[in-house]
Amino acid sequence: MPPRKLNTANLDEVDDLVKQTADAVSLFADDDGDFLKVVALDLIDPNPNQPRRSFDPADLDDLARSIAAVGVIQPILVTRVGDRYQLIAGERRVRASRLAGKTSIKAVVTRSASPSVVALVENIQRADLNALELAAGVRSMLDHHATQREVARLLGKSDSFVSRALKLLDLPAAILEEYPEQSGQVSINAMFEIAEAPRALQGELWQRAKEGAPIKALRAVRRDTAPPPRSTTPAPILRTLPKVAKGLAALDAAALNEAEVDALQALRDQIDALLRHRR
Repeated sequence: MPPRKLNTANLDEVDDLVKQTADAVSLFADDDGDFLKVVALDLIDPNPNQPRRSFDPADLDDLARSIAAVGVIQPILVTRVGDRYQLIAGERRVRASRLAGKTSIKAVVTRSASPSVVALVENIQRADLNALELAAGVRSMLDHHATQREVARLLGKSDSFVSRALKLLDLPAAILEEYPEQSGQVSINAMFEIAEAPRALQGELWQRAKEGAPIKALRAVRRDTAPPPRSTTPAPILRTLPKVAKGLAALDAAALNEAEVDALQALRDQIDALLRHRR
């Protein structure tokens, strides 16, 4: 069976795989001038530089049923062009919303993306990328002076997805060399698990992934080889969680500054990583 690359038609589905939700801070205007609004679907034009126009009808029908039931969870990304909006990320959500009979959709309107960064987004969406090529594209966007938050918004992904993708580039050279021929067998989730494992364990996990081991099996190997906990006593921080949760509920998201947003996102990523390893 020839290797199958990760097609960008499935990039929206990666959010389901990594179980991430939309960035709550994107619901408010931020320092970059980006803001969320409800946009009429008939005012949204496709990106003229995005040649991909083929979508799996069954996949769109499934998403349309979900949108009809609960709406669009993660906003699309657009930029203003005159009195209309040009789509940057989220064409699958736009098409499914129309199928669901919706007339409008939540969208982040960005003013901060430079032309060079938007061009990179178009290149990433244009190509038939595997996981490592996608990670390299993310790195290139950062090298063009985009922030990690901006990259996440432009790609319609979570901040933690961007962080995990970048870790793939730090895998051992042997894995990086072999992966293109194995991309049809080893999922992006498996690659994330390997990249987040201790260096000494990555080679073994890679071999197991090539042999078809499921994600749960890779996580089990990581758990079985992890050092035993130093104490069975609950960490002191766990006793403070109710107080922390109460404090978070009282925060005004619109009043957060950039440093506070970054700190909260970093904390969220740490919690997500901890819970992933617990499964």
